[in-house]
Amino acid sequence: SMGGTMMTMATYFLQKVGFQVQLSWILEGGRPGNPAFMDYVYQKMFAKTRPVAMWHATHVNDGVPRWPSSRVGYGHHQMQVHFNTSSVQLHTLCIGLAQNENDAHSDEGGCGNFQFTRPELAFNLPNSEHCSLPYAPNGEMCMLGYPYGPYKTDSQCYFGGSIESKGFWM
Repeated sequence: SMGGTMMTMATYFLQKVGFQVQLSWILEGGRPGNPAFMDYVYQKMFAKTRPVAMWHATHVNDGVPRWPSSRVGYGHHQMQVHFNTSSVQLHTLCIGLAQNENDAHSDEGGCGNFQFTRPELAFNLPNSEHCSLPYAPNGEMCMLGYPYGPYKTDSQCYFGGSIESKGFWM
C-alpha cells in the first residue's frame, strides 16, 4: 500500500542520483504519479538495463493498486503480477500499458485487478483482499505478528512501526 507507492518514488529518485536500483517488487502499491511519470518509470528509466522496471503484485479485487483513479490524472503501473486466489502458483502476468490501463470503464474487461469494475473493488482497510496475500509470511502482509482483531491487529496498517516494536501494543 503506502510502502509500495513510496517504493516507486524511491526507485525513481535513487536511480536519478546514481544508484543502480535492482529489479524490485511493489506489493499492493497505489499510483504515485501522472501518466508521464509512470511511462517514464516503466518505459524509459531502465530501458538500457532490463526489460522490466519493477513488478507490481496485486491480489483479487484490492482497490489500493487502482487508487487514486486514472480519471483524476494518475498513471498506471505497467507490469502487474496478479494473484486471484490464495495460491502463489496461480498468477496472471499483465505486461504493458494496454493490459494495465482499462480501469474497467468499458465492457472489454481488463487483465489482473483491472478485470474488476471500480464498484467491485475493496477499499475498506484492513481487508483480506489487501492483507491476506499468498506470497506474504503466514499469508498476512499488514498485520505481522500481533494476535489481535480479525487480521491479528487492526492498527498495523494505520500506525505502522516495526513488527518487532512492542511500545504501542504492549
